[in-house]
Amino acid sequence: MDPYLKSYQKDFERRYGLLGKQLAALEEREGGIDRFTRAYETFGVQRRHDNSLVFFEWAPAAEALFLAGDFNGWDKFSHRYTKQPFGKWELVIPAKADGSPGLEHGSKLKMHR
Repeated sequence: MDPYLKSYQKDFERRYGLLGKQLAALEEREGGIDRFTRAYETFGVQRRHDNSLVFFEWAPAAEALFLAGDFNGWDKFSHRYTKQPFGKWELVIPAKADGSPGLEHGSKLKMHR
């Protein structure tokens, strides 16, 4: 180790230990750091093969999230997101009985905390 950094060795070891714990948590909960860094591919609104819609947001400081819009008469509390690890939130709106998406294209939406 560089002699000028020797006095910081314990700090380096502590930080390295914290990094190891975080990487282990990412591996366990997210499937690894590579998958975690590609989360942008799943955030926002995604339509599944069955025409259900998945809303996936990152709001680590939120205590609750809700979706309102013209589809539910702007009711701020009728569609609550489910909290996921690492500050992520998920809401699934199932397809309609006829198999079409649960929301019409062009619907006006707003997320509330």
